[in-house]
Amino acid sequence: MISDVIEKNADIKKLLDKGYAVSLDSNHLVVRDIPYLDDKGTLQIGAIVSVIDFVSQNKAQMKDHQIYFCGSHPHELNGNPIRNLGGGATKVHLISEDLLVQRSFSNKPPSGKFLDWFEKIESYVTIISGPAIDKFDANPLTFRFVEEDCQSVFKFRDTLSSRSEIGELVPN
Repeated sequence: MISDVIEKNADIKKLLDKGYAVSLDSNHLVVRDIPYLDDKGTLQIGAIVSVIDFVSQNKAQMKDHQIYFCGSHPHELNGNPIRNLGGGATKVHLISEDLLVQRSFSNKPPSGKFLDWFEKIESYVTIISGPAIDKFDANPLTFRFVEEDCQSVFKFRDTLSSRSEIGELVPN
């Protein structure tokens, strides 16, 4: 449950306290309600998805500086795709039916790595949502509580799949 993870991870709690719609899904941290502009300058809402590396049942750490994104490539006010978002089209299987990962992004900070989850999410939200905030006064801070879609029959969290990068394996 997200509340158990928040208890052991102050940086994730800080995201929730600030107003981000934070949840967990298939060993991924998900931040929903992220506004962005599409190629026509229309306001769209996406989600940031980041792999969680569980060190214990409820203690998590970031795997790297990259994220996945549920949505098309975000655009600037002038209609050009936002630059400096390396990555490309990809798919990641998540349990939540309302989440469809379409892209991966890589924007390493000048220091080479983010200090914590809060810094990572804030950085990507600034890049992705900046034009939408300017044009539509959109706000990624919705204070929305998202129920964790837990379909597992196990009593303990799978903390090894994310380390082996096999969490996205889906039976045919």
